[in-house]
Amino acid sequence: MERPSQDKKKVNGLLKMSSSSPSKNVKSGSKLVDNMGWVIFPSNKWIQRWDALILTILLYLCFVIPYMIGVSGGRRLATNMPWLVVNVIFNSCFFIDTFVYFFRAYHDKHGRLVFNLSAIRKKYLKTYFLPNVMSIFPTNLLLFFLTKYNYDDESIGFRILKIFDILKLARFARAGSIMKVSDVVTNIRQSYKSQHQELLKYSLLIIVVSHWFGCIWCFVAMVESGGFHADSMCDPDELGVCQSKNWIAYWYNGNYVEGALNPIGFKKDVDRYVLSLFWAIQTITSIGYGNISPLTSAEWFTGSFLMLLSGIMWSYVIGGLVGVAAAMEMNADVHRKRVDDANDLINNFIDDSDDEGDDHCNFLKKSVAKRIKKYVHVQNVLSPNLPNNVCDTSLRQCYPVLETLTPGLELVSSLLVTKKYLDIVPYLSSDVLSFEEQSLLAMECIFLEFSSGEKIKMEESLKDYGRGIFVIRSGSALACRFSSKSNRTKPSVLLTLGMSFGEDMVLVEDGHDATKGVLSCLTFMRIIFIPRGAVLACLERNPHAWRDYGRWRYLVAILRSTYCGEKRDVQILRPLSVKINR
Repeated sequence: MERPSQDKKKVNGLLKMSSSSPSKNVKSGSKLVDNMGWVIFPSNKWIQRWDALILTILLYLCFVIPYMIGVSGGRRLATNMPWLVVNVIFNSCFFIDTFVYFFRAYHDKHGRLVFNLSAIRKKYLKTYFLPNVMSIFPTNLLLFFLTKYNYDDESIGFRILKIFDILKLARFARAGSIMKVSDVVTNIRQSYKSQHQELLKYSLLIIVVSHWFGCIWCFVAMVESGGFHADSMCDPDELGVCQSKNWIAYWYNGNYVEGALNPIGFKKDVDRYVLSLFWAIQTITSIGYGNISPLTSAEWFTGSFLMLLSGIMWSYVIGGLVGVAAAMEMNADVHRKRVDDANDLINNFIDDSDDEGDDHCNFLKKSVAKRIKKYVHVQNVLSPNLPNNVCDTSLRQCYPVLETLTPGLELVSSLLVTKKYLDIVPYLSSDVLSFEEQSLLAMECIFLEFSSGEKIKMEESLKDYGRGIFVIRSGSALACRFSSKSNRTKPSVLLTLGMSFGEDMVLVEDGHDATKGVLSCLTFMRIIFIPRGAVLACLERNPHAWRDYGRWRYLVAILRSTYCGEKRDVQILRPLSVKINR
């Protein structure tokens, strides 16, 4: 309770110091601070959930209202009790939402946050207030009570009330701005691949447009027949759908078979909708069977207009889907090209006919060709998102978005990607290094890949990156250390996922026997490589890491090279006391 009062004092003090008329501005500043308690900011978690609820209701109404008016003829609006209850609940939500906007801060066209209540209310009254008020008109309640007392459902008043229900869709005018600031929508968008989102968008667009076109097409027949009045639908002597000129009567008289689809009658609204939707889909997709066709001039004009819109929409959807398909096949195209390049390379190996007697050369050719094909295939399966499926990439190459982030976000993101691998190395873990030190080290990490059968000499490591630490991301390898006693390398340990190799050897000076060793890849391997230069720079910045951890790992490397291969125990007294069997 003390903090708001302190904030008010600070604001009042700043206003007083920066103004030539202190008393007037202090009062206005105090009023502004008092009103801040009523302002609802876009980042408020409850308003985010409320916006998600409103968007869900609007999506529901986008499908229901056209059906209720265009297909059921408005009868279900007045006679369906469940729909009445649902509509009352939705209207209550819209009623609350209408007046909540008087207190909602917003961003202006320059991106600045407007949180002054007076400015918020003026803006709202000039823009969305009137459409929002019209959308909460209790249409369903009036229709329900009017028809309960035998109100003529074909009167002008009844039809106006039916059309008035469409005003609820006026709230879609603000749907775009809600989606821009909604964290819920943003989280959904960022949780899935953009290609999948685009595919969902175009699919939803086709469904919505087909639904609306079908409802409009059915509504035209209702207008042409004077409405789907109950008596007219049942009594052949009355002028109704079957007796008047409209596309439904035309189809019914020429195609109806007993027990089949029957669009005649208020209770047959589902059959009527299926028939209208079928016309809409074949119109949008340009199939046009011709079994459903317009009859009156109004139907011809409406059909022509909808066909024109269908052509535009269908071209837009096809173009978008082609782009989505191309993006989704991008990795597959890259893989196919690499397969072709690999085959070209293999075809240019030494021809068997050149060295008919050289069996070793022929065996080597077949063996290498097999390894190349297997490597290309396995790399595509296990690392499909690497740029061009290269075998060594930096973090920025692997995740190009890092280059577009701020330096702070880039460091944090790099650490989050590599942290679990850095923590495997004792003197590089979060228990020893600070958040910033780990982040700087993470930026230097390299993603490497090796095929099965490859051997890496630790004293040479990688020509471009020098010596370093290998942390296994996937696959398995056999680590061999050099023994100065026997003057050769001997198998030391089997490395699998989550293990590291070289964390002690990397600390030893170049040329020492302790730096010698071989890493033999048993399977396709993915590795995080931490360069020696980055490790030494990190230890230099953090003397604690070297004093309590690094120097003991250095001693372990020296002793290992000396006693490797002999069955004896070496006890090293250090903070992390470890008994090493050699």
